[in-house]
Amino acid sequence: MAIIAIGTGGLFAWISYIAPLVTNVSGLDPNRVPIIMILIGIGMFFGNLLGGKMADTISPTKAAIASFSAMAICLVFVYFVSPFQWSAYIMAFITGLVSFTIGPPTQMMLIRTAKGAETLAAAGGQAAFNLGNTLGAYLGGIPITYGLMYNTPSLVGVGMATIGALLACVFLVQFVQKNRIPSAD
Repeated sequence: MAIIAIGTGGLFAWISYIAPLVTNVSGLDPNRVPIIMILIGIGMFFGNLLGGKMADTISPTKAAIASFSAMAICLVFVYFVSPFQWSAYIMAFITGLVSFTIGPPTQMMLIRTAKGAETLAAAGGQAAFNLGNTLGAYLGGIPITYGLMYNTPSLVGVGMATIGALLACVFLVQFVQKNRIPSAD
């Protein structure tokens, strides 16, 4: 659950400040924010499908590591290309897609490691996702309170997604590869 709470915070550090990012940094008109949100939503839809395919193909834990790593890379790109208007549209879709590949692998990890308490694990996963929402929004807002640009929360997201990937690596080595949780991979 810590993997989910910290790692998904990377998504929320970015998306919590999407409107000021695209209006103040990218220079889009505020009436374009709904278009950005639609692109993010479409990306999330396809990302969820892709995340399920990844979890089935390479294993849930390895898919989680890949997803968090890709999210961190994507958020670095957001930071650097956000001053360009064209990038707001492209990165909205791509970041939404990449960020939501994490859902299916982490849910599978939770359910497979909670023998006899699968429903509780799934509920705990949702709670951890909501905690990630809170942590990401809070931590992403800190640089803004110090007067930094609205693209800076994406760097906070990079850190959170990277920590999520590292925690998933620890999970893989400590529990899955040592057969403490033989079906979690």
